[in-house]
Amino acid sequence: MCANIFIGHHQFGLRVVGSWPGKSQLPELMDNLVSTIGVVLGLFKFITVRVKRRKLKTVINKIFDDWKTDSQFVSEMMVKNCTRSQLVSKFVIFLYNSMNFTYFLRTVISHIFDEVQDRKFLAQVTFPIVDGRQTPLYEIIIFFQFITASVCFNSQALVEGLLATLVLHACSKVDVVRREILNFSTICKTDKNDKKDILKTLRKLSEEHFKFIEFSEDIQDIFSYVSFFHIFFLTLIQVVSGYMFIDGLERGTKPVNLIHYAILTTSFLVSAGYYCIAGEYLTSQSEIIFNELYNCYWYEFPSSYKKAICFMLLKARKPVKLTVGKFSTLSLIYLTSIMKTSFSYLSLVRAVR
Repeated sequence: MCANIFIGHHQFGLRVVGSWPGKSQLPELMDNLVSTIGVVLGLFKFITVRVKRRKLKTVINKIFDDWKTDSQFVSEMMVKNCTRSQLVSKFVIFLYNSMNFTYFLRTVISHIFDEVQDRKFLAQVTFPIVDGRQTPLYEIIIFFQFITASVCFNSQALVEGLLATLVLHACSKVDVVRREILNFSTICKTDKNDKKDILKTLRKLSEEHFKFIEFSEDIQDIFSYVSFFHIFFLTLIQVVSGYMFIDGLERGTKPVNLIHYAILTTSFLVSAGYYCIAGEYLTSQSEIIFNELYNCYWYEFPSSYKKAICFMLLKARKPVKLTVGKFSTLSLIYLTSIMKTSFSYLSLVRAVR
């Protein structure tokens, strides 16, 4: 009789926020939100990369062309940064698959120790016609959910590994530009009368600097909206998973669930920091070019060469940046803002509860 006071729509809303008398559905809602947001994020990343596929193909062709160089110095720089990018990519793959493993581990433990009606899925689902928790239907559902989750997690790892590869290759271009600056400065000091050699070196320096700027702008164009979706959704996921971890501590939930949410919260924070560190590193490397140009005694060069150096200084004065949808710059300072925002929302959710 009391339940008839509120219409079904209001009852559902009150149950969702945990205000309806009886069992609260808020933990189930939060648990499903983490899974749903993760899948949506992977879908948005895939769509964005798909839209930018031509630009991405052009960038990859540029990398292949750079590897055809005859310079030993350039080859060594690219090999060094390639090794770094492979290590970062492997770490990202391990990070995302560890999250997938915690989902699977929690489900396996539930399958072994819980009653049939209390079995947990990787992502909670409801079947109105059949009982999905009965064997063998339960095992079949878990298998396909695990495959889907693996594809989702590894697709995100692919995108982030690609970011590491492109950023570190751009840093190889920075090393090439620095070397050309040094060569130009040395030639101007030792062979002031050899205008042909000086002009050739200056042209080479200008070309390498332009290639770096163009390559960095391509990275920005590809990953601008990818980073926007990544940061936006991961901020929400951090709030939800952090809430579930704190709520589990207060309710005395199973240790496997606490470990699951602790790993999720930590991994999502590391993943957000990954983009910010990539943006910070690319910006700092581009600032090195400006400093090297400024310190190369350009004011002692002939006036005809000063103009070219001044133009490069003006171009290098504005450092290359990775942005979040062209709104904010990815940096360590922005990472602290993400953390403050996440913890603020987490405090708000706990207070409302």
